[in-house]
Amino acid sequence: MKYHLYIFILISELVYGLIHRCPYPELIHPCICTQNQERYVSMKCDKMDFKKWIEHAKNFRPTLIDLFEVSDLKIDFVSKGTFQKLWIHDLILKNCEMNKCDLFHSLQGLQDSLRMLVLENCTIGEWIESNGNSFIHLEILKISNLRSAIDINEIIPNFPRKNLIEIELSKCEISHLKDKSLSKFNRLEKFELMNNKLKFVRRNVLPRPALHLKYYGLSDNPITTLADDMFLDMPRIKYISLSGTLITTLSFQIFMSVWDQLEEIYLKNIPIVCDCKTVWILKEEKPTKIEAPDCYQPKNLKGINILNVTGNLLCTFRGA
Repeated sequence: MKYHLYIFILISELVYGLIHRCPYPELIHPCICTQNQERYVSMKCDKMDFKKWIEHAKNFRPTLIDLFEVSDLKIDFVSKGTFQKLWIHDLILKNCEMNKCDLFHSLQGLQDSLRMLVLENCTIGEWIESNGNSFIHLEILKISNLRSAIDINEIIPNFPRKNLIEIELSKCEISHLKDKSLSKFNRLEKFELMNNKLKFVRRNVLPRPALHLKYYGLSDNPITTLADDMFLDMPRIKYISLSGTLITTLSFQIFMSVWDQLEEIYLKNIPIVCDCKTVWILKEEKPTKIEAPDCYQPKNLKGINILNVTGNLLCTFRGA
């Protein structure tokens, strides 16, 4: 029995070694493939005619690619089957223009391998809805600087729900999120909405409780106030980023449920009013890393970092 197991392992390693490598350069030119000492395979294809790229994709089979980056392509439509018989762990589409995007349908063939999907600086004319739940190994989904007329809220329901642990939607012109729009992502550990147009975010956008959430990023949004229950039922939250928002008050009642467990908090460049409502931040034990804001008001404290202001200049501490 042990002998048969040994033979099986030996054959598996041999097959794995044959496919986990760069294809011959003449088969993939002008794409470039590199492989480091740890056998990490990285392939990049850029500024190619799309039809030529489709032909090249056939030459990648069968190959296991750890990182596959495609950039500067103008694509009418990526048809089903383009990625068949390929094993790609991390896929990056960068600076691509797509007249039509049927995202998860076009990626059929990668359900058993895709771990990370990134759309960066992409322009999409028409976004066709397709369900991504068959991508059970997808853990990281990042969409940044998306140029499209479609509301991102219409796309979110198609994200695969099973194992997604990181969602980043930055520079996507998001002005609102529908209630419970991300409540199905129960394994979510990191959620980032940097540099959008959000003025307010409700707590019920995320799962409740958010048992696995560690990082919550809302920096560079015109958010003026935080929901009273903003951080409730987040037992594992460690990092919060609110830098570059328009928040004027840091209420102890909002932060009290998570303040003791935070490791990092980012509050730079917010127009904070340094008064009795914020004096608690001087008294409470601080996270290991805190980027505290400079006072915006009152005038006599403007420009002074709140951590450098003595409590008696604000008010007598009363627990906020």
